[in-house]
Amino acid sequence: MRITNGIMLNNNMSNLNANKLRMDEIMTSIETTKKIQRPSDDPITAVRALRLRSTLNEITQYKDRNVKDAESWMSATKDAMDKINSALEDILVYCNQGVNTYQTIDEYNAIITSLKQFRNEVYATGNADYGDRTIFTGYKTDSTLMFTKDKPDLSYDITEELSFSDIKNLERTIGVSRNDAYDFAAAPTYVGSSITNETYHILKLGYDNVDQTAISIQVNGQPLTGVNITTVSREQSEATGQSVYRTIGDNEIRLIPETGEVIFGKNAYQALNDTDFSISYTKTGFKENELQPEHYFDCVKRETVAGQVKTTEYTRKDQKINYVVSFNQYLTVNVQGQDILKHNIGRDVDEMVGRAEDIIAALEKINKLSSELELATNDADKAKITSMKEAAELELSYAQENLKNSFADGLKLFKEHQQTVTIELSDLGARMSRLSMIKDRLEQQFLTMDELKSKNEDTDIPTAATEYNAMEDVYDASLSVTAKIVQKSLLDFL
Repeated sequence: MRITNGIMLNNNMSNLNANKLRMDEIMTSIETTKKIQRPSDDPITAVRALRLRSTLNEITQYKDRNVKDAESWMSATKDAMDKINSALEDILVYCNQGVNTYQTIDEYNAIITSLKQFRNEVYATGNADYGDRTIFTGYKTDSTLMFTKDKPDLSYDITEELSFSDIKNLERTIGVSRNDAYDFAAAPTYVGSSITNETYHILKLGYDNVDQTAISIQVNGQPLTGVNITTVSREQSEATGQSVYRTIGDNEIRLIPETGEVIFGKNAYQALNDTDFSISYTKTGFKENELQPEHYFDCVKRETVAGQVKTTEYTRKDQKINYVVSFNQYLTVNVQGQDILKHNIGRDVDEMVGRAEDIIAALEKINKLSSELELATNDADKAKITSMKEAAELELSYAQENLKNSFADGLKLFKEHQQTVTIELSDLGARMSRLSMIKDRLEQQFLTMDELKSKNEDTDIPTAATEYNAMEDVYDASLSVTAKIVQKSLLDFL
């Protein structure tokens, strides 16, 4: 094959262009810091880059968003639980102090006020939120655990699942009413011989001031038989000068709507021995800081919307919020209010408050009767008032004994409530520790994947610069050779 200068020149120009193209590729990779500019440059590197970037994006999502959000949620939960634990500790202090003897109405009023404030603090903390999402309400993060204002027209049909241990043996003073001593002429039966302190089998419902409609008790889904369920209003009883606490029939179950207490007669109590049962009742009207029933019980909510009665049914169930915090790893970030704020915390406080109010009522009777005794002008009135005062003093002694027992029970009950919170705090702490380990592992995975991604697609600048210099030398040599080829012509060979 005859090789001419033209062929040599064309080949030379083609090689020069190839050298120039390679120099351009190297220069572009240095300027962009990327090995390839388009998938066709190196399909294998391109596919690997897509996989590495996808994995890195997932790790970034877990590390910078999911984990951080979970950390913040759990931190807010821990802070709220610490406050609840502190408030329960304050209640325990008052229970311990309450065993001592107080003297005046003001002192007992101070106890009542303090206990109510601590109870409200516990419940108000239950409404704690994170990013406008309530943290103790499970999936219902747009709802508060407690009512934030009075709801006088709101009504719920509530079903409580209970056990035999929920029925407590509590002391009540019978033979008295709150208004006995204010009109001594209208209270001829208020005498010491009619006043006794009795122990009752009492179940406290989740709420006081329930409707006066009959309650329904079921065992294993069947109505409890052989008992007589009645409703006795304290307001109506005291209006007629009677005590709401009085002798109860063996087969009787008595509801006191104002206090939310269900009193069991002997046979009715024994019929429920070691069994689980449920009680259904209706409550209309809720006050601020009362629990919203849907977070604790099976219930049907009835409210009036635009003149129409709207009903909503709720079923109590576990509502754990799980975050995806790593590849195929889920972590529960929430603590449910029903697990730390038992609905009977407030009712246990109410028991102590009620016994303190009994003392105040007895002290007011004594003070009133003492004033009446000073104003009495005849011996018959003086004798009657003296007898009533003695009865009031007996009532006071019983009330003080009951308060002492109530505070002693409160020490045990609120230690149990505090233990419940402590256990949940420990569980939350364990989950926070696990989250911290997951976060550390994600940080390490991020560094590893980022390094692999860089090796796969980023330009090695020193190597590329060296290669560019080498290609530049080759290009310069090519130009020199080309100059020699171009200098020759046909005349040079004649």
